[in-house]
Amino acid sequence: MRCQGSQRLDWILFLIITIHCTSQARGNYTLDKCYCYSDNYDDNLQAQINAFTSPPTPGVYQYVGVIPKANNVYDPCLCSDVTRVHTILKVTESSVITDAANASVRPDLNTRVTTQLNALRPSMNSTASLQDRIVSLTAVYSFHNNSEVLFDVETRLRGRDEALKDAVSLALRRELVNNSLTGIGAVDSSSMTFSALRCATDPPATLLNGQRNWTSSSNVASSEAVYYCDERYTMSSGNTQEMSTCSHSTLVWTALPANLQCDADNPKCDSDPPPAPSLSLSSWNTFSKEEGTVVQYTCFDGYSPENNIIAISTCKSGTWTTVSSLFKCLHTGCLEPPPQVPNQGRMTWSRMKADGTIILYSCNPGYKSNTGIDPEVKCTNKTWVGYPADWECVDEFANSKQRYNIGVDFYDDEETLNYIYYVTIPSVGGLILFIVICLCCTRMDSPLFNICAAKGRLDAGYTKA
Repeated sequence: MRCQGSQRLDWILFLIITIHCTSQARGNYTLDKCYCYSDNYDDNLQAQINAFTSPPTPGVYQYVGVIPKANNVYDPCLCSDVTRVHTILKVTESSVITDAANASVRPDLNTRVTTQLNALRPSMNSTASLQDRIVSLTAVYSFHNNSEVLFDVETRLRGRDEALKDAVSLALRRELVNNSLTGIGAVDSSSMTFSALRCATDPPATLLNGQRNWTSSSNVASSEAVYYCDERYTMSSGNTQEMSTCSHSTLVWTALPANLQCDADNPKCDSDPPPAPSLSLSSWNTFSKEEGTVVQYTCFDGYSPENNIIAISTCKSGTWTTVSSLFKCLHTGCLEPPPQVPNQGRMTWSRMKADGTIILYSCNPGYKSNTGIDPEVKCTNKTWVGYPADWECVDEFANSKQRYNIGVDFYDDEETLNYIYYVTIPSVGGLILFIVICLCCTRMDSPLFNICAAKGRLDAGYTKA
């Protein structure tokens, strides 16, 4: 009894595991998604495809897939992940060579060879490496001579995989191992080479501040490259992603929308602009990193940009643009300081040392050039030229100072003269004026005395008679 109970428990566990695995195999589908071979659909989905009674008619480079719906309902869809493998079939059968010479018979000849090749499809699909992936085989006449007829043969398979060319090669060679094709006759399979049709170039480059998801990094026809933007960036097309496909009809990648780019959600640049190139400096307001901010780079004093190249960096879509690699600063000006001014001299200039810079020399007020001409110095061929070696500023009033000769001392320094002008002379003049006023007010015969005396009597209480 205990043994029978244990057996029942084992059966119950087996059924639970079986039901669980079956539900996992059949239920973990994304609803309303078109499942194609590249999505690794399972036997259940393949069975649903085989059960379709009125599936849509696929295009030349399509096959029927399946869409899981709610409540275990499945609808057909069309898949485009088709791999096309090309080879050349050489037919040596004499009757076929005769038919190929007649152009009007060639379409029928294409049909006959195509039919016989498709008759091999079930056997080819039975191999483990193909797994029912072959959709069709098509033969098209391409050339003939007196000994052979050549047909372009294309095998179309479900799923996107360039390696399928090797599986097709093995399967078709196996079917033609005796160098004979049923219903056609003698063929030569030894010269067949197989290749997957593909785009000659890679898809469009990854967008700046974006990513490219390229299926298997392959250029096989039907391959897809999906483009999307990084976080904090939005695609200029308004879509969340764009796609480029290796076209079956042209074997060229389809173009992305014109001027497609990833725009920053917050255009402000987070980082500082590029550092200034050698021998240059930048004019950048360190508080400004907003969209459109422009930083200009200029050469050091005494240097000039080669070929007058302008160097700037702009905050664009949250990133600073690169500075032109053509921007180079060359030594063209005067690196040494200009000639120093003499005592009481001065110079007027822009503080620049570029080639052609002009400096005007002159004397301070009260002084004049000893030559009567104010010199002009120019930066020429990296050197300051035009400065007279004997130029100096002399006192403009040197001759008139001799009249201020007091005793045996001659006061010729400017400080002493200024003291005489502004202190001594005004003081002496003021003293003389004070003495004159006092004398006028104290002398009884002075008019001022009468005025002052009358004012004094009135102040003492006297009244005029």
